[in-house]
Amino acid sequence: MRALVIGASGQVGGALVNALAARGHTVTATYATVPVAGATKLDLRDHQAVERLIRDVTPDWVFCPGGLTRVDWCEDHPEAAAQINAAGPLAAARAGAALGAGFVYYSSEYVFDGERGPYGEEDPHAPSASTGGPSFRRSRGSWWRSRARS
Repeated sequence: MRALVIGASGQVGGALVNALAARGHTVTATYATVPVAGATKLDLRDHQAVERLIRDVTPDWVFCPGGLTRVDWCEDHPEAAAQINAAGPLAAARAGAALGAGFVYYSSEYVFDGERGPYGEEDPHAPSASTGGPSFRRSRGSWWRSRARS
């Protein structure tokens, strides 16, 4: 399998790269700000770069654990957070779908309000922060829109 991991400099992305490589898959990894050896720099706000990379890699699967996780910063910069946490992954999902690639998005607990838990996939969402709102929109929007185009 050819896999593209967007966000390999994070904890989940780094572990995913290692797990995929250990199983013999071909992995292309990206980072945004923290360089990772062998990874390609990718700004999720640059949709043309996202699409170009996906066309060049022709992955079977696009994994997207990357995104902004600093809640306070996201609340202070909602437009930037939406670009990186919602529009960027949606562009990746669409580009992957155009090539027939699957898309896996990793969400966060911020799609829930924290009033109760543990939460399941079918529990109602109630995002209360700038990270949660875009996170919820990208998890729903990326999945449904990429599937609608395939």
